[in-house]
Amino acid sequence: MNPRCPPPCLLSAGNDMSRSNPQTWSDIFITTVDTVPIECIRPSDTDRPTWSIYTPGSYRPQNYLGTLHALDTAGLWHVQATGERHASFADAVRALRRPPTWSASKVRPGTSFRRSPGTRPATRTAS
Repeated sequence: MNPRCPPPCLLSAGNDMSRSNPQTWSDIFITTVDTVPIECIRPSDTDRPTWSIYTPGSYRPQNYLGTLHALDTAGLWHVQATGERHASFADAVRALRRPPTWSASKVRPGTSFRRSPGTRPATRTAS
C-alpha cells in the first residue's frame, strides 16, 4: 500500500496512463471515469494490481461492478468476469458498466438472418 501515491486523475487532459505504474496505487481510492465516481478496493489477500470496483461508499453486492487487474506482461487491463482486455483503466471500467444484455444484443442482429436447414427464403409477391 502506498497512500501517498494515489492513481492519476483519469479526467486530466493529456493524462498518459501508460506512464502510471498501477503497482504504486493505493489499496483504496476513489476516482472518476466519465464524470462518474468509482471506488477501487484492492482485495486484502493480494498485493498485485487488482481492484474490485464499487459505487463509492457502498459495498453491497448490488453495487459491485466487477474486478479488474493490470496484466504484467502486456500492459493491458483485464476484466475478470468477461476475460476482456483493454488498453486503459478507464476503458476497463466502461466495460464493467455495460448493461448485462450488451453482449447478447451485440450478437443478436446476425442471428435474425439465419434460416433453419431445409427452409426456403420468403419471397415477395408483386402487388
